[in-house]
Amino acid sequence: MADFATTKSICRRTLSEKQFPGLHFVSLEELSIKAMIFHKIYRKIIVIIAAPFYLSHFFQKEVGRDYGLGLFGKIKIVLRFRKNGKRITAATNWWEHLRIATEILKIPRTVSGDVIECGCYKGGSSTNLSLICDIVGRKLVLCDSFEGLPNPDEDDRVHYNIFQKRVRLYDKGHFAGGLGEVKRNINKLGKIDVCEFVKGYYSDTLNKLDGSYVLAFVDVDLYKSLRECLVSLWPRLVNGAYFFSHEAQDIAYTSLFFDKLRA
Repeated sequence: MADFATTKSICRRTLSEKQFPGLHFVSLEELSIKAMIFHKIYRKIIVIIAAPFYLSHFFQKEVGRDYGLGLFGKIKIVLRFRKNGKRITAATNWWEHLRIATEILKIPRTVSGDVIECGCYKGGSSTNLSLICDIVGRKLVLCDSFEGLPNPDEDDRVHYNIFQKRVRLYDKGHFAGGLGEVKRNINKLGKIDVCEFVKGYYSDTLNKLDGSYVLAFVDVDLYKSLRECLVSLWPRLVNGAYFFSHEAQDIAYTSLFFDKLRA
């Protein structure tokens, strides 16, 4: 198994148009109206294709059985997730939140631990997950700078999405959602009573956590941030816990799961 330094060197993402003339580079600010329309259509098509898969899993009898959640309760959750997806700007889809919710609802009551999310943006996923944590009686720990991304290292600024075949550039402040805005969204559309907010960059906050977790959801965009989450959170996951990451679209990220990470 390769050590962290070796793998990171192999997977450096210092890309440029001269090095990769066939790739399409795009920054978050440079997306055209046409590209945005295409992206919306693309996401709708994905939802239509993926929805039966996620719904079939969610409506299995064992999902939520420990918590007295029946058919009508599940229908109510789906409708509420979908509604929240339209009302809160999010970097992930409501049906992705439903996939995570499915696993939370399958965890037996006898297993102790909270749910933790790193990367809240405007609070779209946080709001939906708070509804589920309220049902299962678990705390939802929300970690974010609430000021957007930190300043990326030079080799962490460019990322290639293997599914969209697109290179994206990230800068400090991208995906910013203020703490007040996130709290308002959760308070209005979710269950804020189950939430604990941890404000600050992961390098300053995660190593101070003292809880144990049955599920972690990480959407942090940067390679360095994902590494910090893995180093701090992995030892705190209970046996059989789930670790969801939205960063699997970048090949370089997957190398982290084969590294011998050290704090």
